[in-house]
Amino acid sequence: MSFVAAELFDECEGVDPGTYVASSQSCSAFIYCDGEDSTLDECEDGQYFDGEECDDQDNVECPLDKVDGEEEEQEEQDEEEEEPVKEKPQPVQTTTQPPTTEAQTIATTTPVYIPSEILDVAPIVKDSCPPNDDPNQIVLISNSNSCSDYYVCYHGNAIAMHCMDHLHFNVATGKCDFPENAKCKLAVQSPTEFNKCLPHMSEFFPHPTKCNYFYYCIKGYQTLQQCPFYYGWDIEKRTCIRMSQAKCYNSNS
Repeated sequence: MSFVAAELFDECEGVDPGTYVASSQSCSAFIYCDGEDSTLDECEDGQYFDGEECDDQDNVECPLDKVDGEEEEQEEQDEEEEEPVKEKPQPVQTTTQPPTTEAQTIATTTPVYIPSEILDVAPIVKDSCPPNDDPNQIVLISNSNSCSDYYVCYHGNAIAMHCMDHLHFNVATGKCDFPENAKCKLAVQSPTEFNKCLPHMSEFFPHPTKCNYFYYCIKGYQTLQQCPFYYGWDIEKRTCIRMSQAKCYNSNS
């Protein structure tokens, strides 16, 4: 599943932060409402969002399907009401053409497909998105709060992206890379209240404000990790469980 952030959604108006709501544009899409950090995501193929989680389409009633079905029925009724106009047969006219000695040819043109040039340009990491896009350049922005998150610039807007499989965003190459290659600065912070990583220590700690995030310490290095959608870090079970059941570090998260 992929998500899009960096915009406000009308569906989140009046909704408490940390709440998942259905999208008004698609029954398979849903929104995680968290102010400016709200994100749009979609269920897997063949599934709809039922207000709490993704389920098979046969188990979820989609109001958008009813609207589309009513429009199709109306179009079929309009086509049935329109009676075809019968055209009167035209008399066949026969003419005698003089014989020709030269063969007549019909000029035909065959479209020629010219493949477009495939650009292979290394992305550039900047501090902010330029106001206008350069079709020959990809601009990325690192996330100052996460080693695994970054942004891609599109029409002056920063679109949130995430490195999978515990990889980190490498500022030098603009790609998701192994933590030892990316050398994320957030992973080498000095120990604080929520950065309790010590040398030769492997441990998990909750995020102080966001329930679906947690810290992973490995040999003294701290990395910020995120639970899957609908899941939060439970401080008692020390793992990601359903958000509705998770006991978060901050109950207001």
